[in-house]
Amino acid sequence: LGRIIGRSGLDGTLALDGTVTGNAASLETAGTLSGHALAYGELEVLDLDSTYAVAVADFDFVNARVQATSAATFLVVGGVELNQLKATTTYAQKRMEFEATVQQQTRELGVTGNAIFHPDHQELHLPALSLRADGIEWRNVPGSEAAIQYRQNEVSIKDLRLANGDQTLDVEGTLVLDAANADLAALERDNQRL
Repeated sequence: LGRIIGRSGLDGTLALDGTVTGNAASLETAGTLSGHALAYGELEVLDLDSTYAVAVADFDFVNARVQATSAATFLVVGGVELNQLKATTTYAQKRMEFEATVQQQTRELGVTGNAIFHPDHQELHLPALSLRADGIEWRNVPGSEAAIQYRQNEVSIKDLRLANGDQTLDVEGTLVLDAANADLAALERDNQRL
């Protein structure tokens, strides 16, 4: 794949199967995408399967509407190993709506929300969020919706409110991130020892 698109460090195989219909006023394509042994930088995916539908009006690809249902297994993201990722996404007008589940051994993250892509920052709005680990589950407090803004070295969190029974955890504020040569996999191993 890397050789085909002229990008070094990009490895793996992709198989795209679909149909294109319509005309210049309303072009559509739908089908499946399968990937195996994909790698780019700090991202690795052993297996990826996705169904997709794309609609483009008047050859305006910037404002295309893209829908996908995807499943990936055995991922490595920034040194952190994940067993499985399942997601349903819809992208249009620089906004992506998503519903996703990420599993790592006995841990699971479930999230529903949307991402808004601005020129200088990105925003995540999460009306549904759940974290499960070893039989313990934290969910967002009903009626709350976490808002997370991130830019180059800064993450701002607003109204992240989680509850487990009568236990609550509220997170609000700005984090300034400054990391160099950080081994996130080592952090994960150290965390499991605690």
